[in-house]
Amino acid sequence: MTRRVIQVCNVVMEVTWLLALVSIPLYFNIYTSRVFEPDKIALFRSLVLIIGVAWLLKAVALRAAVNVTVATRANPRRVSRPPREEFLPDGEVIGPDNLPLFQRIATRPLVLPAYILTFAYIAATLISVVPGVSLWGSYDRLEGTYTFLSYVVFFLAIVFNLRERRQIERIISFILLTNVPVSIYGVMQHYKADPLPWQGDTTFRVTSTMGNAIFIAAYLIMVVPIVVYRILTTGRWLLENRANASRSNSGRARNIAFSWFGLYAFFFIFELGLFYVILNLNANYRPESTGVAQNSTQQLIDQANTAAGNSNQLVGGTSIGPIWSLPLVLLISFGIFFMFTVKRKDTDNNFLFRLGEFGCYILLLGLILAVIVFSKSRGPLAGMLVGLYILPPLLFATYKRWRWLTGWLGVGILGGVLLLLFNLPQGSTPLEPVFSTLRQNPEIARFGEFLQTEDGTGRVRRLIWQTDFELLGDTAAKDPLRLLLGHGPESMYYISPQFYQPELGWFEARNAIPDRSHNAYLDALVNTGIFGFVAYLGFVLLFFYYSVKFLRRSRRYEYRVLLACLIAGMLSHLVEIFTGIQVVSSFMMFFLFAGLVAVLGGLVQGSHASNVEATMPVPVEEKVVEKVAASSKRTRGNERVVAPARVTTVRGSSAVSGQGYFDTALLNVPESSLKVWFWTVSGAVIVLTLYFTVVINWMPIVADVAFKQGQNLFFSKRSEEAAIYYKQAASTAPTEDRYALFLGQAYVDLADKVRQADQQKKAQNQQADPNAQNQILGYLHATENELLRARDLAPLNPDHYSNLARMYGSWVTYEPTKRKELVAKQLDWYDKAVAYAPRNVRVWSEYAIALINSSRATDGSVDQAVQDHAIKTGEESVKIDRCYDFGRWVLGDIYLGAGRNDDAAIQFGYLSDLNPKELINNQRYLQRIQVMAQSKQIDQALMVQTLLKPLAPVAIQSSQIGQFTNSCLEIPRPYVTTPPTDPDKAYYNQTAGIYLFHLERLSEAEQRLNLANQLDATSAYTHAYLAAIYQKTARTDLAQKEYQKALDLSAQNTDTKVTIQGFLSNYFKA
Repeated sequence: MTRRVIQVCNVVMEVTWLLALVSIPLYFNIYTSRVFEPDKIALFRSLVLIIGVAWLLKAVALRAAVNVTVATRANPRRVSRPPREEFLPDGEVIGPDNLPLFQRIATRPLVLPAYILTFAYIAATLISVVPGVSLWGSYDRLEGTYTFLSYVVFFLAIVFNLRERRQIERIISFILLTNVPVSIYGVMQHYKADPLPWQGDTTFRVTSTMGNAIFIAAYLIMVVPIVVYRILTTGRWLLENRANASRSNSGRARNIAFSWFGLYAFFFIFELGLFYVILNLNANYRPESTGVAQNSTQQLIDQANTAAGNSNQLVGGTSIGPIWSLPLVLLISFGIFFMFTVKRKDTDNNFLFRLGEFGCYILLLGLILAVIVFSKSRGPLAGMLVGLYILPPLLFATYKRWRWLTGWLGVGILGGVLLLLFNLPQGSTPLEPVFSTLRQNPEIARFGEFLQTEDGTGRVRRLIWQTDFELLGDTAAKDPLRLLLGHGPESMYYISPQFYQPELGWFEARNAIPDRSHNAYLDALVNTGIFGFVAYLGFVLLFFYYSVKFLRRSRRYEYRVLLACLIAGMLSHLVEIFTGIQVVSSFMMFFLFAGLVAVLGGLVQGSHASNVEATMPVPVEEKVVEKVAASSKRTRGNERVVAPARVTTVRGSSAVSGQGYFDTALLNVPESSLKVWFWTVSGAVIVLTLYFTVVINWMPIVADVAFKQGQNLFFSKRSEEAAIYYKQAASTAPTEDRYALFLGQAYVDLADKVRQADQQKKAQNQQADPNAQNQILGYLHATENELLRARDLAPLNPDHYSNLARMYGSWVTYEPTKRKELVAKQLDWYDKAVAYAPRNVRVWSEYAIALINSSRATDGSVDQAVQDHAIKTGEESVKIDRCYDFGRWVLGDIYLGAGRNDDAAIQFGYLSDLNPKELINNQRYLQRIQVMAQSKQIDQALMVQTLLKPLAPVAIQSSQIGQFTNSCLEIPRPYVTTPPTDPDKAYYNQTAGIYLFHLERLSEAEQRLNLANQLDATSAYTHAYLAAIYQKTARTDLAQKEYQKALDLSAQNTDTKVTIQGFLSNYFKA
């Protein structure tokens, strides 16, 4: 029974790690909010738990077997001696390791460094600034210490339980088979054949099953060397056996080859067809809207059904749809993949069959390379080029092909020089005519953007790295221990706001806080400190040390090529993560490569243990001899004679003899029955693991499914139903602050709906709802509770403080009698928000608005001290980011209200250059333009050019610098990145016309306003100023006509109507 249990555990472990290698790259879940990474990680964690439990039960069974061995040694009458084994170098099976546990840990390659790295993660977690997040992982990434421990268990399980070459080949086969659908799906996206309507553009940059172009390329560059390994080994076999080619092209050999080809083709077509059908099923799925919240009215239900029918969302409503479909396809695919790895009769030496395999590997390599190129990801491209370049020199040096090595190095130097020239500024090299032709192809052009750091993603990375360096410098000065041990895994999101680079707001959302450095080495420094960083580098360096060591020691072609390919794949990954992120698919491959190197070391040496003899074997058949069956002979009396030790030679063809893993793994395990306690403990462990898996791994996913449904309903204007699902998500994952935040948002929306409904009744002279105010206040108090709970769950997240401040600011409009109390709370929360995020210019500007509003009493008086505070706050916002249009707008209006018109004009001048549309932000539109026209601080000619510049958007050059553009050249102007539409052109002409009017340049003003009217005749401002021009130039009939149009067009908007009437009253008598 002991052997049977160990055998089952071995099978479970191998099947599970194969399932992980298949499912993690392929799996995603469109029914959750996050779709990709966290769902993959939850699956990976669960699979590793299965591996861990199987390994634990195997260890207990082995311990029981050891106890039996000890007992039998005490009573030699009950035992016969097992055979002595000899495992030759470069064989098919690793010999048993009988060393004590600690010696095994110390002697196995990379095991001790893995433990040291694990200790660094645990130490960083213990002193983390966010211990819970560091342990379990963040909402968006889930890459906490628990996930890292899963990687380590995955690595250790392979190192200590994989013993045969055929197991390595099986792993490689499953990886290659997995990448067939992964690659084909990427190609489908590029050619617009993806049935799933993703929100992002997956045609320009494909994302395949990873959801991110960089992630899919980062994974595939580690697969490329594995495909190359199969191509080289299969190609060598074909060269060595080309004499058999003619015999395989006819007769039974040909029929066998074509039979297998047909079977494999059927399986592939079936699998890919099944994937396509399932993707279409999910894409075309439209949710039902039955069973909504009990307190919803029938009218809401009808509206919900209508909205669902017209929805373009993949999911929504109250049903999660066919969530089972993709996991089912993965399991079916996994079963099909086994069909490709079973023993195929009469195919190993079939030249035609092996030639077909070779062609398939070439085709797969082409698909993978195409997807990498279609991803247009520079970091992975650079990593792949480095990895593929280093592969031939490794083999040339191993086989002492020094001329080939010298030639290849020369080719590499030439290619590197050409690549460098291709990356230099355009027009700076004599090869520019050739390069300009190459740049016309967008895929090739990406090879010329490796050095781009001044715009786009290159600029973003540089700014995030600057954040890291400032953070680390501050930590070194204030907390050296934390510099040594780190802030904790997944902590960057919570500590980076203090050092946020405002320029990031030019390229990303203003509330986007970086949670990764886009440099794994900096991430290691920030998260795990110097200790973790050194441990990580030590692990990597030892990987290369052992790889090269075993590469030099081996004399077997397959092992040499595989080791070289593993080095190339790891090097590709390490180059890529210099500008990328380690995600679950690539990090899993990272630890897989490390594990395979350790296993190959055992195969190359014959055994991991130094005490296993490696003497020359006696001449016996080169296969694993019969299973252990200790023979005994009775002698006189009751004594037993111990049989002499037999020799078992393990090398050569054990992998194909059918007597591989389970024979050699169990040679020294005596058969025995297991005690009852073993089965009891095993059952308890399995139940506890299942409970842990459900609660820790899958309940957050269940919560996210509910959250996704809530989001779909919320964006469909069905907040009442959305709140039900947000509540479900918050109760299922009570430690997740995001769910509480969105639940609070739903309550605010419900309060606003009640207010709008009440106002509509009053406007229609209907009886107002007497309970409306109570309902509104109830929703607001519920919002307050949820936002406070979100803050308590994540006190280092500055968004929670600013959200509370905004909530109290909105509350004033619902309950004006408590204005003083609510405004005090609003200012207090804004004060805390800028303390936690001192470089968030949006929050500073909002704080300035709140201050200036609070400075004005209901009787019209102004608190001068508060107004001065508001001015200083607005100036701080502009000081932090001189090129933020909203900050300029806020400070200009504050100056305007304080009577500092020249200062206001300067701010509006900057605003006109940065984003002219912001001038019309509210009813002060005309006042802003008039102030600029009256100011002596502004060059009028340059101001006209600035207002008209969006009509011919071009990249701003130094020769075009005006009074306001001088300090903001770098930022992408909205009117440059997006060509203006006709309404936009109308607005720009209108604004310039109004400015010219106030300069008394009436002829030019009339020309601009007429152009604006031709492009868009619906602007009340255009007609109002045309009326004023006609009135001033004594064209009364035209003036009256435009005057009436202006009044008619402004009638629907109270603020606009008041502004227009106030302006026209200066030129027309009532």
